[in-house]
Amino acid sequence: MTPSQARAFLAVATEGSFTAAARCLAVSQPTVTSQVGDIEKKYKVELFHRSARGASLTPAGAVLLPLVRRMFASFEEALACLDDFREMRQGHLRIGAYGPYDVAALVARHKKRFPTLSISVEIANSSTLAEKLLDYELDAALLDQIEAHREFEVLPFRNPALVVIAPRTAPWLGRRSISITELKKQVLICREPRSATRAAFDRAVGLADMPAHRLLEFGSREGVVSAVAQGAGLGAVFDEGALADNRVIKLSIKGMKISSKVDLVWLGQRRTSRLISDFLDVAREYLEQEQPRRWAPDRHDAYPHARR
Repeated sequence: MTPSQARAFLAVATEGSFTAAARCLAVSQPTVTSQVGDIEKKYKVELFHRSARGASLTPAGAVLLPLVRRMFASFEEALACLDDFREMRQGHLRIGAYGPYDVAALVARHKKRFPTLSISVEIANSSTLAEKLLDYELDAALLDQIEAHREFEVLPFRNPALVVIAPRTAPWLGRRSISITELKKQVLICREPRSATRAAFDRAVGLADMPAHRLLEFGSREGVVSAVAQGAGLGAVFDEGALADNRVIKLSIKGMKISSKVDLVWLGQRRTSRLISDFLDVAREYLEQEQPRRWAPDRHDAYPHARR
C-alpha cells in the first residue's frame, strides 16, 4: 500500500464518501476511487460498503483504519520535528476533556504561549476519550476515574468532590446540604451510564433501585445543569468551582464524601512529541501557579483505560 493509497483510504473513511474525500484531498473522485480500488484488488479485501448514501467501513476496513491513522500520526510527528529544527512552530494540537472547565484554562494559556499553533478540543466522556488516545485521534486528554492501562502516562491534576445541584428556588435556597434519604425522594437528573459522574451518583444513591419515572438522563454535564436550573429535579456533578449557570446551587451530601480523580493523560510512546511535551509544560505551570495545594509530581505510571 503506497502513501497516496493510504491517504485516499483514510480520507474516504473520515469523510464518509468518495466525493467528499476527493474534495478534501483536492483530487478527482476517479483518482480516489482508483487508489482505494487498487488496495482492494491487490489484497483481495473489501474495505468499504458503497451505496447511494456514501461509503461505510467493512469489518476489514475498520481493523485497518486505526493502523493507517497511527501511520500518519507518526509521519506528522516527523514533520513537526523538522519544523522545530527550522524554528517554525506549526502544528495542530488535539486535546480531549470530560468537561470544558479545566481544559479551557489550559488551552487559553497554551494559545498565549504558542499563538501560531492550531488547537481543537473534543468534549466527551472519559471512556470515549481514552479509546481515541489509543487510536492516535487525540494527543492528550483530561480524564476522570477510569481503569488502568499500561500504555498511558499521567500528570495528576485534581480531585473534585461529588455535589448535588438544586435550583436556586424554595425550598433549596439557603440550603447547604442534603441527606441521602431526602435525595431519594426527588426526581434525579443523571449523566449517561458510561460517565464517571453517573457511576459516583449511583454509588451514593443507588440509582438502579430508583423508579424509572424519577430518573432523567442527559449526555453532558451542561444538560444536567440546565435541566436542574429549569426545575426538572436535582442532579449531581463533580465540583469544579463556580457553576456556569447562576440559577443553581451546590449542596453537599450529608455523611458522605465521594471524589473523582482527574488526570492529564497521554500515550507514553509519544512523550517525545514536541506538541505534547509543550502542552504538558503549560499544564505543570498552571498547576504550580493556580492550584499549588492540589498539585502532585508528574508520574509515568500505567494508567486507566475506560471500561466503566
